[in-house]
Amino acid sequence: MKHFIPFLLFILLFVSCKNSIETTTSMVRPPFEGIDVPFTSYQINPNEETTLHTERGTLITIPANVIVNEAGELVKEQVTINYRPLHSSAEIITSGIPMSYDSLGQDYDFISAGMFELTANVQGEEVFVKEGASIDMEFATFNEDSGFSFYTLDE
Repeated sequence: MKHFIPFLLFILLFVSCKNSIETTTSMVRPPFEGIDVPFTSYQINPNEETTLHTERGTLITIPANVIVNEAGELVKEQVTINYRPLHSSAEIITSGIPMSYDSLGQDYDFISAGMFELTANVQGEEVFVKEGASIDMEFATFNEDSGFSFYTLDE
């Protein structure tokens, strides 16, 4: 019986550790379950140039015929654009976007004038901007400082 209890504890510990292994590889990890910064969704016709005027003043111009599916084929059906701005420290923290980076072996923390997340899909399937094309964004920021660089999070 003496040996049975440590063995049982070992099995419980192993099962407990095994169940806690995280299988997601996303770098974006919201710290609070059920609390997130919501997206605003817009429906666009990908065959026509569209300028979205967001609630906080950002302008997003999507040229005609630049949205493609995973195979690189032009999308003809209605596209859902999902956009969320992150201006305040609270919004950035709540989003779970990592705020540190490494440059030449030195760790740094970002100082942000604001961020945004922009995705697109057709009936739930992710779509993309075709290679060589771009969309134009005039991001509204409420930070009057200058000298900020633009970064893209590539997961």
